[in-house]
This record gives sequence, structure tokens and C-alpha cells, in this order.
Amino acid sequence: TRKFTNSSLILYRAVVYKAPAQNIGKALIAGPAPVAWQNTPDLTQFNNNHAVYKPLEHVIAADNGNKFIAYNNIPPDIPKVKTKSNNKGVLMMNPGNPDEASWIVHTIPGFPKALTGYVFPPAEIQKGHLFICLTIKESEIDAIAMALRIATPLIYHNDIPDDPARPNLKKLVNGESRLTPPLTVTRQISTAAAPGLTVTIYSKGEKSKYEIYRRVLAKKLKTGIKVWTTRDKTLKSDCRILGRSIKLVTSPIAVDGQASSLESDVSQWLISDPGNKFCVIDKPYHKSQTKEPAMAVCIDDATIFGHFNRIGKALIASVNANAWQNTQDLTRPNNHAVAKSLEHVIEANPGNKFIAYNNIPPDVPNVKTKSNSKGVLMMNPNDVDDASWIVHTIPGFPKALRGYVFPLAEIQKGHLFICLTIKKSEIDAIAMALRIATPLIYHNDIPDDPARPNLKKLVNEIYRRVLVKKLKTGIKVWTTRDKILKSDCRIFNRNIKLITSPIDVNGDASSLDSDASQWLISDPGNKFCVIDKPYHKIQTKEPAMAVCIDDATIFGHFNRIVATSKCYDLNGGAPADCIIKIIKLLTKEFSYLPLILYRFIVYKAPAQNAGKALIAGGGAAAWQNIADLTRAAGHAVAKSLEHVIMANADNKFIAYNNIPPDVPKIKTKSNSKGVLMMNPRVADEASWIVHTVPGFPKALREYVFPLAEIQKGHLFICLTIKESEIDAIAMTLRIATPLLYHNDIPENEINSRPNLQNLAEGRSRFMPPLTVAQEISTAGPGGLKVAIYSKSEKSRYDIYRRVLVKKLKASIKVWTTRDKTLKSDCRILNRNIKLVTSPIAVDNQASSLESDVSQWLISEPGNKFCVIDKPYHKSQTKEPAIAVCIDDATIFGHFNRIGQNVENCA
Repeated sequence: TRKFTNSSLILYRAVVYKAPAQNIGKALIAGPAPVAWQNTPDLTQFNNNHAVYKPLEHVIAADNGNKFIAYNNIPPDIPKVKTKSNNKGVLMMNPGNPDEASWIVHTIPGFPKALTGYVFPPAEIQKGHLFICLTIKESEIDAIAMALRIATPLIYHNDIPDDPARPNLKKLVNGESRLTPPLTVTRQISTAAAPGLTVTIYSKGEKSKYEIYRRVLAKKLKTGIKVWTTRDKTLKSDCRILGRSIKLVTSPIAVDGQASSLESDVSQWLISDPGNKFCVIDKPYHKSQTKEPAMAVCIDDATIFGHFNRIGKALIASVNANAWQNTQDLTRPNNHAVAKSLEHVIEANPGNKFIAYNNIPPDVPNVKTKSNSKGVLMMNPNDVDDASWIVHTIPGFPKALRGYVFPLAEIQKGHLFICLTIKKSEIDAIAMALRIATPLIYHNDIPDDPARPNLKKLVNEIYRRVLVKKLKTGIKVWTTRDKILKSDCRIFNRNIKLITSPIDVNGDASSLDSDASQWLISDPGNKFCVIDKPYHKIQTKEPAMAVCIDDATIFGHFNRIVATSKCYDLNGGAPADCIIKIIKLLTKEFSYLPLILYRFIVYKAPAQNAGKALIAGGGAAAWQNIADLTRAAGHAVAKSLEHVIMANADNKFIAYNNIPPDVPKIKTKSNSKGVLMMNPRVADEASWIVHTVPGFPKALREYVFPLAEIQKGHLFICLTIKESEIDAIAMTLRIATPLLYHNDIPENEINSRPNLQNLAEGRSRFMPPLTVAQEISTAGPGGLKVAIYSKSEKSRYDIYRRVLVKKLKASIKVWTTRDKTLKSDCRILNRNIKLVTSPIAVDNQASSLESDVSQWLISEPGNKFCVIDKPYHKSQTKEPAIAVCIDDATIFGHFNRIGQNVENCA
């Protein structure tokens, strides 16, 4: 992103080429006279001032003078994200400086990690890679964004502030990809500092059906091209058109004495023939790319061209004509050029905000995307013109805010890493190009700015078949419902009863219109469950999960919620705003807090900042008021997350959410949200949080309760667990296939737990059993009994009828939205499904199905309270789902009072 006087390389116009199985890179400096390749230090090392680390230093660590967007089709720590883009890079700027920006383009998956340290992915050391860094004018940012919009890269970090001057950057960040004509975009920018380097960006959308090499690059460059890339059996060298030939470079090649071959080199580049153009492309020369978004970054520089014309490795652009330079070990976070350029991406820095995108994001398994783009677009929100863009080829790289880790699997491959310092004004142009390429964004903390509309656009049934069956009771369910699934009392002791809306939670009213929680209580019994899908038919085709707590206290309170579902305003007049619930299972016991946090539930009503809390235990305690949940301290939710929102060596965790923070438009059938954490230094210290809040919490990046969720009802459950329970929880999560957006649990801890390892690597269970039930207990004396029920999308079970009612062995009262298919069902004695009517009141705070996104149920009879991640909709039969059920009389009692009023059940 900047010039660094203490660096051995002039970093603001550099190309670094790392050969397969080499830690050291070769660098070239762009300038008037061609000089030889220069060796760089070890590119895998952190803070060794090499050419890759240095331009990323304010990407891997926060800096007020650098804000950035990072994009990569394989983002750091986000496994198996699906995207057609192949773009990798970082676009950064200094928001406090009027014209300080850069752009990095590279080929390294899962790199760089935004704000979490320089980590060159060990897996990439065996591969050949390319890294290009350009210092650009801030005015070029929007032009770059325009091109990126077309290429639709996957952005995984963005903290560049919004600016009306950068409409394309805003659209890029918000995921507003350009799919209407033009389906190809050309943007020309120049690097900062005289004489500026001319950079042209070409991108095409997947709808264009253009082959980017023949129909875009050869045509736009108006020359023949020599191409280094893998090739399929369809596209060949093509010399039919005079002056527009496509010649394929033969394998192997040598980059300043270091060998590379197509078998291990994943970079794609070309040079014009004749001319001084050097281009990096995010898609190989395969026929399949005609139906996919693609993007090319072309540099007009005789020095770079000359060395690639002879076949080379790492380049540095400068007014002086320098040769390739060796970088330090790229797999180490030792101040080399890759690590340096990502230093405020891999570690938090207030002077650097960024969007990171990668079609294979770090530690996020099985994400589908047609994009292949990888990169980081970053900026400094405090500096008027400080920005940069990194484009690379490395999957799963960088890990945003989590340290520099070069993927080991990529060391054997050739990769390319390009870093461009750009003007902040270029960000929206880049965003425009990325929007077209539709990258998979896995990190974004760039502030919104009306000047960057393209950047903004770039980044913006488990109940019946599982829960009733597993709980072996009827259930009372609080969730939205569709027009298909109804209350169901056909099966004796397996009823599904839908709680009527509104409900009353200790004087707070809530209704299905504004309550986003889904929960149930067993009927009979002491089970309370939280479910991640509503009572809609659609959840039968989706993954779902329920967490059930066996506690008479909790059950009692939720049972009272079911019983008293009228809701009034504070003056006793007309119904108030519907209430939301946040159920929270806490991580630790904090003696100085007014609540015993290691097993409690927080319920937040719609349009309320404060919450209501229940403590699971022997006495039927009343609801307790807690502080403003939107504040970053002083309440139970913030306290349980204090080592999630900020790094702490004693807390490592996996965070999952179907709508991860600052990652726009990821498709997943899962609806689960939670955090599973542990202390790797202590033998038995762990916890599990289950909640309903989308885009929350932001891992290692501060406590921010999403403003849009204040108007909704939410549930937050926190459980301190034994470390031995982690793998049992992971087993159920594997079935529910949650979308992981953060994972920093050490490998030795993961590898010792087979289900946790499979979960982290995205190996979901699609073989029988298609449903799983696991029982755990909270830590400490009088541990709380918690049952977890999950089903895969292949099971075709309605989690309410076929799982929860059956397992709870009771009827259930359900609070959830419902569709037009699933109804209350009382055909089976003691296996009824009764739908709680909307609105409800939670301790006098109102909530309704329209604004409450929680899904919960209570058993009838019994002390079970369950939270489910899918609503009572028919669609959930084809989706994964999970329910967490708590057996506690206190919790059950309160939710039973909330869910007393239920729909008529036949």
C-alpha cells in the first residue's frame, strides 16, 4: 500500500513470483529499464520486510491509516464457499490522506487473513503463486471497483468507508453485481506517484458467455497473446487471425532459475505479442469459463513485460529498473511483501478496513460460488486517500484478522500475488468490476459511504419429523408458521401445539410478527428447545438444529409464557410492539455479574434495547431485567462474547451463522447461528452459545449488535459445558451443516476430535443416520441437561413432527412462523403439535410472529424448552435443522406462561 523506506523493495509497484515448493520469491520492479530478477526473503515469514508482507502490513493488522477490501474465491478460514469468481486481491486506501491507495492482485487462496496476522497458507508453499502490488491514485478506486463488480469476486473483508464519489465500490461491497448489459467492463487506472503505472482492468459477467482470452483480452489488447495457464481438451493455441494469436506457453518454465510446471502452478498470466502488456487472469484457459464471471488485471510496463517474456517470478514496480528480487519465505509472517501488504488484514487495525473475497474462503467448508476471484480491497477510513487492492491466486487466504497463515497445500503450487496502492477514489470503480465477477466475500468491515455505491452493492422442517419424535412428548411451539404446517394432535402424546400470538414474557409483550425466535416446550416434561428453523414446510428440505434444555425452572417460565399470551402496552392499553427473544447459553460464570451466566436465557423483545433474562436452576426465579443489549459492555450477552469479539489466547472458537457478518448473499440451506468455544490451555473449560441474530457476533472485531435486528425479537442461550461435550455437539452440527465464518481452534484440538475435524473441514454427514440425538450437560454442580437433535437435508423429516415430538415423547407448543401447509396437529394423543398464537408477551414486553425471528417450543407436559433453527414450514423437510432442548423447570415455567394460548388443534 505504501512506500516503506526500511524495505529492500520499492513496494508500490511490485510483482512477486513464488515458484512451487519455494519459500523465497523472485521480484521485479516496474520501471523504464529492465533489470534482473531479485530474490526476496522467505515469503512465509511474518514481519521480515519482504515484498508480499510489507504491502499487507496494514491488512494483517489494524491501522487507522489503511482501510481495505479483501476478496478471494477461497477466503481465509471459510471452508468450501461456492463462487464462480476466481479473483483474489486487496484494494486499500488511506481515508485520512487525500490520495493514498493501492491494489494487490494475487493467486493465493485463503490469503491474506484480514486483521489477524500474516499467515502464508502452508498448503500453498508447494504451488507457484503470483503477487502484484500497485500503488494507485485514490481516484482510481471506483474504476477498479467497476471492473470487480463485473468479475463478482468473493469479498471476505471490507472496512473502507462509504463515499458518494465511489458508487461502484459501494455496489461491489453490497453484492450488487452487474448482470445487465454491459456484460463486460473495461476500466483504466494508474498507480500513485510519478510516473504512474498504467493498469487496465477487464471483467465479464457470467451472463456474457464470452471466452475472456479470445473475446475480451485479445480483442481489447489488439495483439496476439502468450498464455501461461492450464488448458482443457477443448481450447487450443489459435493462430487463425493475424495479429490476434493465442499461443500457449509450454510447461515447464523457469523463473530466474526456479522451475515451475502447469501441474503445480496455479497462476494464470499472459503477455501481449508484441507490446509491453502483462496480465493476470482469474480463470484458466478452459471452455467452462465462458459461462462464468472472469477478470483480468493488465499492467503496461516494459520491465515487467521483459522478464515475463523471458519467463519470471516476482516483480516490483519502481521508477528504477530493477530485476526480480528474492522475497523471504512466503509461508512465514516475517515482513515479506505478501505478509506486509496484509498486515492490517490479518490483524485488526483501526486505520485499515477491508473487504476480503475468495471462492475458497479460509476455514469455510462447502461454499458454492461460480466466481474464482481472490483478493482484498482495503482502505484507511481515517485518511482521505489511502487505499490498496490485492489480487492473488491462493485459496483459503488470507485469514481476516486472524494471523498470517499461508495454506500448506498451496506451497507445492505456483501462485501470483499482486499488490496495488490505489487512490481511494478508485475503490468504487474496482467494486463495479468485482460486482460483475460476483466474488465470494468472506470479510467486510469497510464503512458505508454514499460515494461508493458499487462497493455497497458488492458487499449487502425439523419440528414434526425430529423434535416431536426425539422428545417423545407433545410440544408447544413458538415460531412463525406457514399455511401448510399446522398444530397437529393426531398422535397421542406427540401433539404439536402452536402457541398463539401475542405472548407475555414477564410483562413484556411479543408477537409472531416481530419475534424472530423459535422455541418449544415439551408437553408434558421439563424440556425447553430452541430451533433454528421456523415451523414452515420448507424446512423439511433444509438442515435444521434444535438445542433442548431439560430444566424445570426454564420450562416453568416458558410454560407460563404459553399460558399468558395477552399483551398490553406499559399503560395497560392497546397491544404494544411484539417481543423478540434472545436465548443465550453462556460461556463462563462471572461472580461479579448480577446473573449466573453459565446457564441462562436472554429474551429481547421487538423494538426493545433491554432484554429479559432467566437463570436455569433449582428455584423458579423470575425474569430479570438486563442492560441495553446494543451496548458493548455491562450485560450478559457482551460478557459471554468478550473473548469472541476480541482476541484472547485463552479462548479459541468456531462461529457459525447462515448470514455471517459483512459477507453478502451467501447461499446456505442451514439456518443455525452460534459460537462453540474452548480454552486450549485449561483441561476442561468450554462453552456453547446458540442465538438467532443474523450477522452477529463479529469475530475479533468489536461488539456490534445489528441495528436492523433491534426491531425484531431474538433469543440468546449460553451454556458452559465440559470439554468432552465438544465433539458430541460437533456431531450434531455436522448434520445441520452450518456455515462457519470463523475458526481458530488449534489443529491439535481439532484433530483429537473426529467430528469437530469433519465439521471444520466441511465434511457433512449425508449417510445414515440422517438424524442425530446427543445429550450433554453443562459444567458445574447440578449440571443442566441439554439434548441436541439435528437432521440432514437428505432425511426429508419434518423436525417438529418426526423428531422433536417423537424424542420428547410429549406434545409440544410451538412459537414459530408457520406456512400454509403445516398446521396444528392433535391427531395423535400426547403427541400434539400446538401452535402458540401471536402476539405473546415476555415479562410484559410484546412480541408477534411478524417481528420475532426466534423458533421455540415447550413440551406438554414436561419441563422441556427447545430452540429450533428452522420455522414450522413445509420447506424444512428438505433442509438441515437442529434443535437444542433444555430440561429445566424454571425455563419451562416461564415459557409455558408465554405460550399458554394456542391455535385450535384438530
